[in-house]
Amino acid sequence: MQVFRVIKNGNYCVMSNYHLKDKQLGLSAKGLLSVMLSLPDNWTFNIKGLCSITNIKVPTIKRIIQELKDNHYLIVNKKNGKGGRFIYEYLVYESNSINPNYKGNSPEYELPYLVPPELVDDALYKYTYNNKDKIDKAE
Repeated sequence: MQVFRVIKNGNYCVMSNYHLKDKQLGLSAKGLLSVMLSLPDNWTFNIKGLCSITNIKVPTIKRIIQELKDNHYLIVNKKNGKGGRFIYEYLVYESNSINPNYKGNSPEYELPYLVPPELVDDALYKYTYNNKDKIDKAE
C-alpha cells in the first residue's frame, strides 16, 4: 500500500499518537479528540462549535464527548456564569495517563514524553539538536 503525504511546511499540527493507539477509544472519539488537539490552546470549546467544525449532529457529539470523558481524555467542568447561565470548561488531555483522575493501568505502549507548556519550544529545540548531534556522530 502506498501513502501519499503532503509537504509539511505549513497548516499542520503535531500531536502524540497515544490516543490513536488506545483500543478503548472508538474511531469517532479518536477523530474528535484529534480535531480538538489540533485547535489552538486558547480555543473555547462548546457542543455547537464542535458540531459546526466537524459537521456532526449534537446527539453524536454528546455521545463522543461522554466516551472521551469515560476514558479520561476529557474533563468538562460546569461553572456559574453571568445571568444565571452556565459556562462549561473543557480540559482536553493528549494522554489519559496525565489526567489526575485516571486510575487505570498504563497501556502496553510507552507514555509520551511530557514537557511543561512553557518549555515546549526549548524542549523541541533540544530534542532536534540532540538528534542532529547523534546523526552527525553516526556518519
